[in-house]
Amino acid sequence: MQALNAHKADLAVAKTGNQAHPVFCLCRRELAPHLETFLRNGGRKIDAWYATLNVVEVPFDDEAQAFANINTLEELKSLEQQQV
Repeated sequence: MQALNAHKADLAVAKTGNQAHPVFCLCRRELAPHLETFLRNGGRKIDAWYATLNVVEVPFDDEAQAFANINTLEELKSLEQQQV
């Protein structure tokens, strides 16, 4: 929230290292009609919607593991073993 306000941004998105995590964001509720219009006009890619906004990236390098990409049971088990 601090970054969102400090940069007068529409949306703040999590970032670890050089990798943004676009589905982890904080956006102003005033954007709801804008998002609705984007979707109604066939927009589906989150990056395309972000490109129309003032976005600030917020580093979460101290919590990088929280953004691990888990698509399979094996990836989940591997991550769980790393945390033990």
